[in-house]
Amino acid sequence: MRKSSIICILVLSVSLSVFFACSQKGEDEQLLRDMRYRSSAMAMEKWLTAFRRAKYDAIHSFVSGLSVEEKLSQLFLINLEGKEDFVPVEYDNDGLPCIPGGFLFFSYNVADTAADAISFTTDILNTSIESNRIPPLLVIDHEGGDVNRLRQTVSPIPSPLAVSQSMTPSQAEQFYENQGEQLHLLGFHLNLAPVAEPILVENKTFLGSRSYGSNDSVLRYASASIQGYKKAGVGNALKHFPGNTNVDPHTGLPEINVSQESLERDYLSPFRDLIQYEPMAVLMSHARINNSFDSQTPACLSSYWIDTVLRDTLGYDGLIISDDILMSALAQNGFPPDKAVLMALKAGIDIIMISEKRYMRFVPLIRQQISTDPVFAAAIDRAVERIIRTKIDCGLLMLQTVDSIPSSEGVPIPVFKVNLPSYISQSDCVARVSSFTESKKAGLELYTSFMGVDDE
Repeated sequence: MRKSSIICILVLSVSLSVFFACSQKGEDEQLLRDMRYRSSAMAMEKWLTAFRRAKYDAIHSFVSGLSVEEKLSQLFLINLEGKEDFVPVEYDNDGLPCIPGGFLFFSYNVADTAADAISFTTDILNTSIESNRIPPLLVIDHEGGDVNRLRQTVSPIPSPLAVSQSMTPSQAEQFYENQGEQLHLLGFHLNLAPVAEPILVENKTFLGSRSYGSNDSVLRYASASIQGYKKAGVGNALKHFPGNTNVDPHTGLPEINVSQESLERDYLSPFRDLIQYEPMAVLMSHARINNSFDSQTPACLSSYWIDTVLRDTLGYDGLIISDDILMSALAQNGFPPDKAVLMALKAGIDIIMISEKRYMRFVPLIRQQISTDPVFAAAIDRAVERIIRTKIDCGLLMLQTVDSIPSSEGVPIPVFKVNLPSYISQSDCVARVSSFTESKKAGLELYTSFMGVDDE
């Protein structure tokens, strides 16, 4: 019995030794695999960091090579003349057209047919390229419902509230992707939508059907809008940060006067959630927010609301656009255009919207400020670099590989240069007209299917 016990103990000891030896070997092999994986991941991350730096260096170099007038032109989103042939309204001392950072289309800038609209947007870009100017962002306010500059051109688009009441979020995303395809084929790069504000007692008279409704509806359907348009190659601008009231900023200055709890839940929270979908831009409101850190300054002119809240707290790194700087909300409340332009840029605005066809009168004012304020000058450079980065993403500028340098990871790091895009050919326009016809037909079918009617 004793001998049997000894034998059992020996067998058990050997078995445990083998088990632990095998277990240790497995752990060692897994550790080795983990180390190799981490090493590979670290090498890849190091290469990606160098790659991103190369892109940044190219953009920084490009901006540094611009004249002051070219650089400051990028800061403006303005209206334009005509709807068929592009006619610049301002020229520099060399007789070359002054091209702003972007053009905002109104209904009277939209041609009667898709072919003419495509010809017009193409003419704008080709004129810029021929003049060795940076092509502008072509921007449209295309919310749907009452806010529809393309009513006679694209397939029907219901109001945001009607979308939330008639479509599922996945249907809405499909619908907005089709609308984005139509906009993209017409030549647009940025849609000033969606409204990211829920309907509240404080704003329902002003917003009405422009909002998707409740907080939950705004999140589900505004995110569908962003993702749908993005799939089609068109950017979105969330608006109007941080909110509005029932006072129309075209005629008066909105004053948001709510509790801190309501401010966070009903005003900031929707933007915080939707920023995660990486919209191309955020459009600021003219509202003043009472009981806040900077209660005397309209949000679009406030570094607190732009830099501290939107950039730092909410973590937004895309374009920030002012609402129209010429609105009565500002001009009649102590912020005339010249003052408002400088305040907006100092506060962190990237692009200033003005509902005029001329912008060069503001350039000397900004130039003077740059010459005396290095901090302001650096901020302007950062804004222009952000704009150029966006235009590369849109295909308005080309980030081309001109060389490469070796890396310790064995994969060469490209050296980039920013260049103007190629001239847009007539054959390309013809192909786009054909594609637009098919996309519009598909859009009408989606509208009929999802809304259950043939007309709005």
